[in-house]
Amino acid sequence: MDDIEKALLKDLPDAKKLNALLRLSDVKKFYWDTKNYVRSAILEERCVVIKNRSDLKGIMIMENRAPQRGYTHPSLAIGSLAVHPKYRNERLGNKLVEYAKELAFNKNLRLYTESFFEYKKISFYQRLGFKRDRSEEHTSELQSH
Repeated sequence: MDDIEKALLKDLPDAKKLNALLRLSDVKKFYWDTKNYVRSAILEERCVVIKNRSDLKGIMIMENRAPQRGYTHPSLAIGSLAVHPKYRNERLGNKLVEYAKELAFNKNLRLYTESFFEYKKISFYQRLGFKRDRSEEHTSELQSH
């Protein structure tokens, strides 16, 4: 069975490659697959992975949001989520989102996903209980409590 665990620095090269699957040519200033972004997420314990012995199967990087940083409510956001193509029929994306839901619930935080329209993943998150936040064109919201 695949377990979700905090990413370690030794996961950095594979985590960076997997997050690069999100790269879209028309998204300017794409940074989710840069070494600095992934490394800081690992060091801040905001990056979780699903892996077997030889492969990183999935990755999720979460963002902490706080009023001091300009957000209305303390919250957690799924900043990026990627599953390796050869494992996409194993429902690993669902498992990663459920992990984020539980984490947000346990910390009494709202959970958001930054699912950009370009990725055409809005329906994925809506199937998992997210509701569209009409104040932000690119965000879906899930109340965690």
